[in-house]
Amino acid sequence: MYTYGLYITTNKELIEDAIHDVFVKLYHNRHKLPQEMNNVKFYLFVSLKNTLYNQLNKNQVTFSLNTYKDTISQAHNSVEEDLIENEQNRQKEELVKLLNAKLSSRQQQIIYFRFVEQLSFKEIAVLMNINMQSAKNLMHNALAKLRAILSD
Repeated sequence: MYTYGLYITTNKELIEDAIHDVFVKLYHNRHKLPQEMNNVKFYLFVSLKNTLYNQLNKNQVTFSLNTYKDTISQAHNSVEEDLIENEQNRQKEELVKLLNAKLSSRQQQIIYFRFVEQLSFKEIAVLMNINMQSAKNLMHNALAKLRAILSD
């Protein structure tokens, strides 16, 4: 939830307070919650988004795509292998930064929701306040733009 909050605002204290508020509200209103919830993660994301938007008055919302980072192998590699791996990771990070700069904030946001958080288009549409077809079109346009950039 904290990572998702960073896509809405960079104010870390505000995010921590909002997460706390979400769980306090959940606890106080636990008797009003539905008995069966299909996607708890989605419910928490929507609650956090609404809490942050309320606190920000919908004025200072920014989104950015996290840079790509590989997990570091636990095996001990030779110095040469470590250097090669570090250079490859640096190149991947540079590529992601380049691609990130070419996408609009909405395109970055939908890619994050779909591929990082693995939300459905219906859930993405709710989070982004658009209809489901618009979410699909936005994803298509973002991927087409990435393909065009990578083919160059």
